[in-house]
Parts: sequence; C-alpha cells; structure tokens
Amino acid sequence: MVSVALIGVDGAGKTTITDRLRADFPRAMKTIYMGTSIQSSNYTLPTSRLILHLKRRRHKEREALAEFVEHPPRTRGKLGAALSLCNQLGEEWYRQLVSWWFQLRGFVVLYDRHFIFEHAVPKAELEQRKLRLSERLHLWLLNNAYPKPHLTLFLDAPVAVLQKRKEEQSVERLRRHRDAVLEVGLTLKNFLIIDARQSVDEVYADVERAVLASTK
Repeated sequence: MVSVALIGVDGAGKTTITDRLRADFPRAMKTIYMGTSIQSSNYTLPTSRLILHLKRRRHKEREALAEFVEHPPRTRGKLGAALSLCNQLGEEWYRQLVSWWFQLRGFVVLYDRHFIFEHAVPKAELEQRKLRLSERLHLWLLNNAYPKPHLTLFLDAPVAVLQKRKEEQSVERLRRHRDAVLEVGLTLKNFLIIDARQSVDEVYADVERAVLASTK
C-alpha cells in the first residue's frame, strides 16, 4: 500500500481532516503521528518518553531553584547534543519502520504531519542562522536519506486566513513555516496543494479523492 502525509500550517485544519479520514475512509487505514510532540505520538520509543519525563523534572527543579541561583544552568554540551540527535534519529526511523510494517500488511498509512516538513527552515533563514553541527546533520539526513511519503497533501491558505483561525500564532511564524513547507514540497514528486479556504466537506472530498487515486 501507500503512505500519505497530510500537512499544513497551524490553522489549516489538519486535525479535523485526519480525524475524519480515520473514521470514514473506505479502505483499511492506519494513522501515525509524524510530528515532534512526544505527548501527541501514538508510536514512540521508550527512550523518548524517558527523556520527556527527565526534561519535565529538570524544568521543575530549575523553577524551584530559580530564586536562589544567580546564574541560570548551562545548556547541554556537545555530548548532550550528540545523544539527543541519536535519539531523535532513532525515533524518526522507528516510526518509519512501523509505517513499512503496516504497508506490508495492506494498510494505507496516513501521516499526521511529517518530520521533513516539521523541521523545514527557509533557505534564506538557514544561511543566516548559526546552527549546531548536529542540527545541520539532522536536516541533511532528513532531506537526503529519510524516506519520502508516496503522496503529500498540503492544506494551504493565505497567512492572513490562517492567523484568524489561530490567533495565538504570529503572522511571521505562520509565514515562515508556510514558506519552508513550500520550498521543500515543490522539490518532491506527488506534492499536491489543497485549498484550505474551502468548507470542511470540500477539503475532505479533495483529500479523499487524492488518497484513493494514489492507491490504484
């Protein structure tokens, strides 16, 4: 079977369409969250859960010590960055292996978000920012070695429309994410843009039609 990534900037309606596909799609489907939030993940490594737990505990400890500490604790060093990268890569490839397993069993696999687009950075900004070596390596591996979805559906709308739906997000942040997604997406095969300004029923019809066509 095939893998389909449903992506979009905040406010585009990803969650609504994903939930409806999960409930109404006429063929056997499995959904895998391919975003960066461990709390939202339906498949994740035990190490990632452990790291999340330790981060939360450390954050509480720092808050408790804040009024007594003159200087904030130092951020992680090179070793910490390397270990974090190893777990991050392990997490991404683990979910990919789960996807392949479901595809071999005949399921259509729907990706709720996708790492390639979640970590995308506009080229102009990438040239200006000083990224860690681990961050640059991670981006290179995602763009050059990580498997791409068979089909990517981008729920798109003007930034002004998206910002009205997600008022807590700044226009600049939404524009940055949208630009990065388009830069990456337009280099891929089977990257389709769906107008998210339509009604939910119209957006769903376009998405369902595209996914069904990809399974023939």
